[in-house]
Amino acid sequence: MADKKDFEAIMTSITAGLSGDSKADIKFLQEQSEKYKDHEYGKEIVRACGRLMYQVLPDDKKEELGKGFGKNAMGFDAALDEIRFNIYEKRLDVALKLMEAMVQKYEEMGMYENDAVSEYYCFREPMEEILYREYNEPKKDLRRSQVDYAEMYLLYGSLLIELNRTEDATEVLTKAKRWNPAYARLAFEHAESYKMRGMLDEFAKLTKETFKYAYYPKDLARCYRNMAFYLVEKKEYKAAVCFLQINLIRQMLVIRNCII
Repeated sequence: MADKKDFEAIMTSITAGLSGDSKADIKFLQEQSEKYKDHEYGKEIVRACGRLMYQVLPDDKKEELGKGFGKNAMGFDAALDEIRFNIYEKRLDVALKLMEAMVQKYEEMGMYENDAVSEYYCFREPMEEILYREYNEPKKDLRRSQVDYAEMYLLYGSLLIELNRTEDATEVLTKAKRWNPAYARLAFEHAESYKMRGMLDEFAKLTKETFKYAYYPKDLARCYRNMAFYLVEKKEYKAAVCFLQINLIRQMLVIRNCII
C-alpha cells in the first residue's frame, strides 16, 4: 500500500488546482476523480474530491442538496419510528419484518465504509467523539456518517432481545458499537445481551468499559448498578454493597447540584 503521504500530496496538488470558479472547479474535480480512480488510494481520493465539490458549490446549490439529504434522513427516521410503534403495540412479527427489510436495504447500499484515510461514525453528541478520541487516539480522520447505522442496529438488537434471540442480538449490537463505540445506552444493551445469555464475566467486562463513556449521571448510576448485580451473582456481597453505596452518595450529590 502506498504511504499516506502520497494521498496527502495528491490532494494538496488537486486543491492547488482549484480556481475559485464553481463550474470550472467541479469539472476539474470530476476529471481528477476519474484520473485517480484506479490509484491505490482511489476510493479515498474520489471521496475527498466529492467533499471538495460540495465546498465549491454555490450556496443555493448547497441548500438544495441539503434539502435532499434532509428528506432522506426524514425517511430513515420515519422507518425507525414505525418499527418502534409496532414494538410498543407488541406486534413484534411486523416490527421484525420491517426491521429486516430496512437493515438489508442500508447494508446493500454499503455507504460510509472505513477506508485507508478516514473512519466513519455516528456520534450523537460532541462529547462522544471527544471521549472516543481521548481513549482510542485514532490515526485516521474521523468523519460523520449521514446514515445513523448505530441507532438502526441498536433498535434491531433490542428487538431481537425482546424476541429472546439473544445470540443474534449480541451479533447485531456488536455491529452497532462499531458505528458508535462511545454511546453508553448502546453499550448497556450490548452488555445486557451477554447477561441474558448467562455470560456474566463478559457482562461485567463490558460494564467496566462503559464507565469511561458514562458522562451522564443516569448512565454512571447504571454502571454501578450493573456491577452490583454482577457481584451479588458472584456472592461478593460486601463489594456489591460498596458499589450501591457509591451510587447512592453520587445521586445525593447530583440532587444537591454537586456532581463529582
